[in-house]
Amino acid sequence: MNRVIIEEKKLQHNIDVIKEKVKDITDDKGNPLKIIAVLKGNAYGMGNEIVAKKLLDNNISFFAVTEVEEALELRKKGFANEILVLNSTCIEEEIIQIINNELIATAGSIESIKKLNDLASEKNKTVKCHLKIDTGFSRFGFDAEELSGSKNKIAELKNTLNECKNIKLEGTYSHFRESYSNDERFTRKQLNKFLEVINVMKKYNIEVGLLHICNSSAFFKYKDMYLNAVRIGSAFTGRLQISNPTGLQRVGYLESQVCEIKDLKKGARVGYSGTYELKKDSKIAIVEAGYADRIWGHGSKRCI
Repeated sequence: MNRVIIEEKKLQHNIDVIKEKVKDITDDKGNPLKIIAVLKGNAYGMGNEIVAKKLLDNNISFFAVTEVEEALELRKKGFANEILVLNSTCIEEEIIQIINNELIATAGSIESIKKLNDLASEKNKTVKCHLKIDTGFSRFGFDAEELSGSKNKIAELKNTLNECKNIKLEGTYSHFRESYSNDERFTRKQLNKFLEVINVMKKYNIEVGLLHICNSSAFFKYKDMYLNAVRIGSAFTGRLQISNPTGLQRVGYLESQVCEIKDLKKGARVGYSGTYELKKDSKIAIVEAGYADRIWGHGSKRCI
């Protein structure tokens, strides 16, 4: 049997570390910095219900997920707080679920705004929405350079939002591509592109709402980039791709079984592609766990 053990005390410790970093921090309007808890991938494998309850106990009540289905699962489990769906979508079935379950949509194109509005109008409802700005990730979002550099593009966005009476714009955000890197040049370039778009939107009297761009790595590296909110996901697990000390603790470990022990000679290569070469005669243990259990490896290292 394989199972992941989540240590609740360590999860609480990580929440405390994160909350301490934002303690007494306010945005340019004097509002407390908001933590948006990202619970995608079943809360990074920790179990969304367990983590969501712990977050609410710690007064963190704004959640975000990648897929609509993840948000619906939280709703079915009784979580009625704010949930932002990070994927922009024009798929009618997904938008209807967003509207019916009072989720917050992401709009990354003129088409997605219009589709959201049309379906909300049919139901005589208003749908909350955050705009996604693509500053270099090249995934979802309005192209930052087009919005800040083209009067036609920004005018089209303004006119669309003005016409769409069933859309309530509550936020604008972007996503860093490599905030974990020691080279911060591209991350700062992304931030500058985002802020340029925000300035142009304000110039055209477009409501920008809650501003957020920091993910977990950026949260621990770039305090000057916090804006109005930060999105924290993997930091709750204690596993980050950055080298500087964070004070976080890894919250989980894999419990498995040894199914066989065998003796191998020096020079034997172990595993696919002969990844690891034994430096001496060794006794090895074979553990019943692999890719199907979401374990991956590099060299001789294995992690969950």
